[in-house]
Amino acid sequence: FAAGLRYENIGFKYEACDDDEGLKYSLFDEVKFDRSYHHFYPNAMAAVKLGNSKLSLSYARSYNQVNMANIKVHISSSFRVSDYLLLTERISSTVLDWTWKWVEVNAAHRHYDDPLCHTTDGNIDFNGKNYNALDFNINLTPQFGIWKPTLTLHSHKQWFNIKLSDGRTCLNSPLYEVQWFNTFTLPQDWSIRLNGNWHSKGCDRNVRYYKGNFQLDAAIQKNLLNNKFTVELSGSNLLRGSWDDVTIYTDYHEHANKGHKNRIERSVILSLTYKL
Repeated sequence: FAAGLRYENIGFKYEACDDDEGLKYSLFDEVKFDRSYHHFYPNAMAAVKLGNSKLSLSYARSYNQVNMANIKVHISSSFRVSDYLLLTERISSTVLDWTWKWVEVNAAHRHYDDPLCHTTDGNIDFNGKNYNALDFNINLTPQFGIWKPTLTLHSHKQWFNIKLSDGRTCLNSPLYEVQWFNTFTLPQDWSIRLNGNWHSKGCDRNVRYYKGNFQLDAAIQKNLLNNKFTVELSGSNLLRGSWDDVTIYTDYHEHANKGHKNRIERSVILSLTYKL
């Protein structure tokens, strides 16, 4: 049995200089603010070993809060905010985990209080209503000589409702994902990686995926000079089967939703690395 309590307070100050690119190409001639993040993490876990297997039950709660103060932006006149609370999110997680040799199975229940709903580009769209989600995972990591595969099966089911101008929308359809990572360790310090990823139609927070997405990545690597020098040739989305095809639901004043479709292009990268 173990229990812990962690508190973090991270703060920084920002003041744009005269040569700041953001000021040079905008109407602002002064930007200044102080920002701090407060994180509070209580957690507890109980575990028991049963032969080669291990069973554990854990609970964690996170409390994240962002503050901004001393904000000053000058265009034709100045305004100052003494203290501004941005957004707060609290997540309670209960996880049941079972492992046996190269097999791991876990189920997690999460409750979100005042959730922050992010878009696919990382921006926060709105502060949503409280909701629950259930995640189930199976991880298989065997070893067969030079071949080490990793197979992950994941399902996500949430109970997330949002009120739009044309009524209430339930973003509750489950989302399934399969990841298959393969590493081949060859003689003469050669290695090959072949990774595949697929997810189904479904919903995650305020995003609805309308198209199943499949992506295949590969890489070949050669180590030289006692592993000090590495040459790697990698490619992503080799079959060009990966798309962004989603609708992001927002809850601003207009209660609008927006669609986003984009094919993720295939890329090939040659990298040279030397370790001192």
